[in-house]
Amino acid sequence: MKSTLQKLASELNNHNILWGLGGSAMLYHYQITDVVNDIDILIDEQHAEEVESIISAISKKEEAIRKEPFATKHFQKYNYEDTSIDIMGGFQIYHEQGLYTLGFDQASITAIIVIDNIRVPFSSLEDWYILYSLIPGKQYKADLIEDYWKANSIQHPNLLKRALQKPLPGYVVNNLERLQC
Repeated sequence: MKSTLQKLASELNNHNILWGLGGSAMLYHYQITDVVNDIDILIDEQHAEEVESIISAISKKEEAIRKEPFATKHFQKYNYEDTSIDIMGGFQIYHEQGLYTLGFDQASITAIIVIDNIRVPFSSLEDWYILYSLIPGKQYKADLIEDYWKANSIQHPNLLKRALQKPLPGYVVNNLERLQC
């Protein structure tokens, strides 16, 4: 998976794409989980067509099945060296209070690691906390992030405050208030 990530990072960086690694690979980096399921990449939705062209040139495009409650504007699936890759721009998800749209921008990139001289930007734990809180069956990952914060503190509370400006279900708002955001 490392070589896949390096290839993706190199191509996206060479085209000046705003992107961030998320999902289980991001959690693995923070030692929150020891399993990486696939590579999840958040992108600036303005670059969606360009990213599709870049990634399609180096990997095999797969069918991206869209299903409720997801309403992500740009969602593509790929496979490279037997690694599944999800590319998401304009991530959106429906919930009982409406539609949550992730505000992915430069502020969403909260860490950068370098693998063999290739920069890999990471999307924020804070953004993924909100997403995991909203994705059915993924609350346990939000709980893992909370456990991490208990030991390491929340590093980017401004991103959680930004999320509070959007429609969120009561239980997520209550969790954020409990976390003193």
